[in-house]
Amino acid sequence: MKYLDELKHAVVRIGGDGRFQIDEYLTENITPLFAEMLLSEAALFGPPTTVLTDAPARGCHENCLNYVMSKGGDPWSGFALNAGVWRVHSWVVENGAIVEASPFACERYVGVAINTRERVAACFPQAGEPLPAECSKRVSS
Repeated sequence: MKYLDELKHAVVRIGGDGRFQIDEYLTENITPLFAEMLLSEAALFGPPTTVLTDAPARGCHENCLNYVMSKGGDPWSGFALNAGVWRVHSWVVENGAIVEASPFACERYVGVAINTRERVAACFPQAGEPLPAECSKRVSS
């Protein structure tokens, strides 16, 4: 898909060796609208200051929202660079610092704040009703 190729090209300029998760996974998780948001307004972060070592390894999106609901911070989503591979990922930004939403610290993060219902729908298309009631209070309409 053209939008995916454009996004990959932009992300690789940030770092890594050009490897990504498989395209099938990327097309399931990166909508054209999400890609457009990433291309036009993504922010770049370095390594996290906090890693949730007790969080499930394959649950970053849910872990991120759970952390925001219970402790605060802002949910972000995009890509994270880990062992040379760019992966679709979500994390929390709290007081300007990254809280890694999985037990593995990544080298770099590039993404956008997921701070409206429209952004949640664009960034988590597989989620159905994306926000639990408690979290919707923290995310504006």
